[in-house]
Amino acid sequence: MKTFLYNVCVAAILIFASFVPLKQRKITLPLSNHAGHIQWIKVTTYPAIKDSRGSIIKGGLVSGAESWTYDEYGDEIEHDTYNTSDSLSRKITHKYYPNGDIMEVNDSSGPIKIGIESEHCVGCKGSIMGYKIQTRIYNKKYTYRYDYSGNLLDSAEYESWNAPYCTRAKYFYNRAGEMLEELIFRGNDTINPNASTLFRYNEMGQLIEKDEGARNYAINDKETRPTEKTVYTHDTKGRVIDAATYRYIKGIIYDVKTIFDVSEITTVKTDYLGSNNSIIKTDVKQFLKTHTLQEDTYDANGMLTAYTISHFDSAEHLLNKGKFHISYHTAQQGDTIIDEHLVNDKHFNVVEDDYYDGSGKIVTENRYTYKYDSVGNWVSQLLTTNGKPQTITERDIHYFTY
Repeated sequence: MKTFLYNVCVAAILIFASFVPLKQRKITLPLSNHAGHIQWIKVTTYPAIKDSRGSIIKGGLVSGAESWTYDEYGDEIEHDTYNTSDSLSRKITHKYYPNGDIMEVNDSSGPIKIGIESEHCVGCKGSIMGYKIQTRIYNKKYTYRYDYSGNLLDSAEYESWNAPYCTRAKYFYNRAGEMLEELIFRGNDTINPNASTLFRYNEMGQLIEKDEGARNYAINDKETRPTEKTVYTHDTKGRVIDAATYRYIKGIIYDVKTIFDVSEITTVKTDYLGSNNSIIKTDVKQFLKTHTLQEDTYDANGMLTAYTISHFDSAEHLLNKGKFHISYHTAQQGDTIIDEHLVNDKHFNVVEDDYYDGSGKIVTENRYTYKYDSVGNWVSQLLTTNGKPQTITERDIHYFTY
């Protein structure tokens, strides 16, 4: 479980960049739907209340604030979380190599209270084990090392909860720079066979197979058998048109097929281990000319059960989205019933987000109103639900000045 969480953490924070001189490092905006070159932003949410004159004002803190700090290239260098008294409760810092590759991440929380098993339970009869509360500091550190081509060579997770602990990963490549194997090591420096992965390529350098847990050995022989294998098929243009995932003994468990057309791209996802192990199929159609995305979900009998339609502008900013389900339990079987409707404004911030019950009757009507700064980013957001004010969220934004 620890290794699985480690993989999730690594996947969430790895940043792959080519090995280029500092002066060629690309500047990117740190946050989507934001204007300007942001250096620091702090977000604080308050309850929205009415004063004696009926004006909507902010009350006490709903939850702790959060802040993000970025370097001049748009990379996050610090993420702080505060408790309701506005004192720091968690700090995550990032360090980078000159080319922009991630070098180190430090995650610290505390002091926090945790339950520690003790020898005796005070007030209990007999030798019943109990717990006592201790205050401890929680620290984690992730480190990354690359070769001169920008390939990740190894990463490590250091944990100091009860005692120093380290989980490491090593990565091996062929001469073309294609990853051949990912090896995960436990804290005692032994290979974890369940978490290690092999990659195979064809003569054109296209990934054709990924074997997870490939260092597991079968009970009766010495052949390596992956716990899970994904096989990739490519078209003549090198695009992946099928990715089928198999699990040892169970067989195929997931399949993704992609059909490329001039005007649309269709992706068919089939989950063979869906709810109650029933087959669930999802068709995702991307209409290129109208910038529309439609996602249809089918049950094991091939009946359409739900669909979502999203509209985007030419730059792929979401404009609006509707979620619907098909009712087969009403007098008019096959009726389309709306579940959610979302609308964004010209700044691509949500202004309407409504939810409906099983009969299509609106039950939650959320409305968002904003105040913007001179750069074009919102600095105040008021949320009302069913006409009643709920929260006021404020953003303090500082920009780089040159």
